[in-house]
Amino acid sequence: MVEYLLEAKKFIDCARVAYGAEVRDQDFDMAEWCITRAIEEAGHKPPQQAAVKSTGQASAKRTKDRGCR
Repeated sequence: MVEYLLEAKKFIDCARVAYGAEVRDQDFDMAEWCITRAIEEAGHKPPQQAAVKSTGQASAKRTKDRGCR
């Protein structure tokens, strides 16, 4: 968990000095992903989003399969 938080801090620091908006956005996206992974490792389960189908309700979950650099 701590490793992901340290990686997130690095991405945030890089985003602060980034020259281009695209690079800055990528760094913030990666920081967000690292923080999410740290939260998941800590045991917190985010609420699932409910999706309504024509035959009933089902839950949908959004996941990201990216790793920190």
